[in-house]
Amino acid sequence: MVIVLNGLGGYRHIEWLSIQAVETYETEHYMTRIIASQGVYYSTCRINTFMNRICHLNGSTYEGRVIAARKLLSVLRQPPILIGYSTNMIIAIPFPKADKGSIYLFQRQFTAKALDDGTTLIKTHQGSEFIITIGQRAFKRRMDQAEMFFQMMKP
Repeated sequence: MVIVLNGLGGYRHIEWLSIQAVETYETEHYMTRIIASQGVYYSTCRINTFMNRICHLNGSTYEGRVIAARKLLSVLRQPPILIGYSTNMIIAIPFPKADKGSIYLFQRQFTAKALDDGTTLIKTHQGSEFIITIGQRAFKRRMDQAEMFFQMMKP
């Protein structure tokens, strides 16, 4: 479980398996927005700290998972990372956001549509939308890397 703010000043526990996306969301009070199947939540920690905490729940650090993904996939920049094992396996795929910051999309929990300006529109199953600054070919390459990683680690 991950502890997050529910936007009303209260705290709530959510299951990390229900997370669909995590994005940079810098406001006066928050640093990260978490889109989960139960709703939208916020965190006061930066996106990398939040991702590190999710990785800690599964016995590793974010940096350790990035190093492993780079080695297994031969991807130097922004590799997809494996979170959890066995039936609780999720691949988080990092992308640059259109405005600023970054976003991690959790595999198989979103749809994507290429736009004419070289960006991609992402829709989570919960209904949130994002525009990422990556073209269709680069997006497909990242998704192929994530799928290959998923197949490599499948029990």
